[in-house]
Amino acid sequence: MLEIVPDDADTWNGKGISLDYLTKYEEAIKCFDKAIELKPNSDDAWYNKGLAHDYMGKYGEALTDYDKAIGINPDNAVAWYGKSITLRKVGEHEKAEECLKKAIELGLKL
Repeated sequence: MLEIVPDDADTWNGKGISLDYLTKYEEAIKCFDKAIELKPNSDDAWYNKGLAHDYMGKYGEALTDYDKAIGINPDNAVAWYGKSITLRKVGEHEKAEECLKKAIELGLKL
């Protein structure tokens, strides 16, 4: 698909998700970066990049990515949830609880 439509942000985002599943996080992040380059206000690509950073243990970068996603779309429940998980990992339990409550308020089902 990328050979056919190389400038499609959703395709790059999808490829990044597939690479995440294969635990190829560095490659996934490159795909998310390309998706963001093509569509800077893609909260999904920012969220997915945050998830990859979280998987790599790069929690500060993950939180920055989640904040970008939330800044673009404050109603992105999964970005709030991802942020809550990462905050818990770094010991910010009160902030994590606030983010989790926001995610649930926005309709996240656990």
